[in-house]
Amino acid sequence: MASTSPTTTPSTNNEADEPWLFAGLASSFPNINDSSEPCFKLSWAQPLPPLLPCPSLTTPPDIQPKAPGCKVFHPKRNTTNTTTTTTLHEIDTDTAIGEDAWLMREQVLVFRYKGRFHAVDHACPHRAYSLSWAQPFEIEDSGRVLGTGIRCRGHGYAFELSTGIGDRGEYRLGVWDVELRDCIRGGDDSEEGAGGREDVDREVWIRKRKRTKGSKVMQSAGE
Repeated sequence: MASTSPTTTPSTNNEADEPWLFAGLASSFPNINDSSEPCFKLSWAQPLPPLLPCPSLTTPPDIQPKAPGCKVFHPKRNTTNTTTTTTLHEIDTDTAIGEDAWLMREQVLVFRYKGRFHAVDHACPHRAYSLSWAQPFEIEDSGRVLGTGIRCRGHGYAFELSTGIGDRGEYRLGVWDVELRDCIRGGDDSEEGAGGREDVDREVWIRKRKRTKGSKVMQSAGE
């Protein structure tokens, strides 16, 4: 397992809030645009996006690097005599499916679907099946897109990604807040005319969201 860096940032609201955790650069997450394949899994390798807005970084599709379509992290608290910090330990997606159910309930799944980042609990709230094998989809009604959901491969339970509300029973998926922060990485000025170019990227930060009561159940998600 490898931990990300930086680790945490202080909460902006009050000290009772969960900390913001750094999940990586936006450019390290593939943008999943098509999940219609019947056996689609989030963990499948997808092409990484080019850094924008630098046209010179565009890579031909046949040689464009790929990465798993999601990342799985295990948050761990580190306490000293004076402070408590939290670090994200990334778990290889090839082994995430075999994690113990109790461990998966403490882990978070992060991915980008149709340009939008999502972070949710790794374990399905029904039977703790790994959502790294799940399928994201658009929730539609009469041709209108109402939102985005995720369907578990274990028993077909589906959940709305902004609220975690499920399509049956009282099951609800834990949803994390996601924040994108600007960052600029120094570019390579060795190319003729580059002039010390800087490549624009963004940092992906996540925070465990507090759960609320009294939510309604989503009806017919993704059907």
